Amino acid sequence: MNTVKIREEISEYLQHADDRFVKLIYGMMTMDREESIEVPETHKKIIRNRLKNYKKNPEDVLSWEEVQHKVESKS
Repeated sequence: MNTVKIREEISEYLQHADDRFVKLIYGMMTMDREESIEVPETHKKIIRNRLKNYKKNPEDVLSWEEVQHKVESKS
């Protein structure tokens, strides 16, 4: 199916779609319009440090179950 036909079908569908679906499509459209989001340098530095630490000691990690247990035990 070519894009002209797809556009026509989407347009027709949106005329009768429920509000939830229209808002979902609008959200996707809004995100697509936005330029790429710049990640702050402070966040990049945190990620670089975590990756460096992981590469130094790849065995020093927690399983998902261990993380869940730690979180649940704090509440």
